[in-house]
Amino acid sequence: MRAEVGARPGEPVHVTEFLKPRLEEICAVLPAGLGQWIEPMLKSSRLATGMAFRLRTDALSSFALLALLRC
Repeated sequence: MRAEVGARPGEPVHVTEFLKPRLEEICAVLPAGLGQWIEPMLKSSRLATGMAFRLRTDALSSFALLALLRC
């Protein structure tokens, strides 16, 4: 990745993930019962179109959040 952005040795590189999950994707990462209970409520809200997130994955807390969602 450092070569792709042309970073010199020792120069910090920040990584930002841009996420825009759809309603189905949000409910899919939740436990099944919770996702089935929440989905009808979210469909009637503005969240139905999805929300955009910027997540800096070079920070330990953000990386840990992604790892937790992966499980």
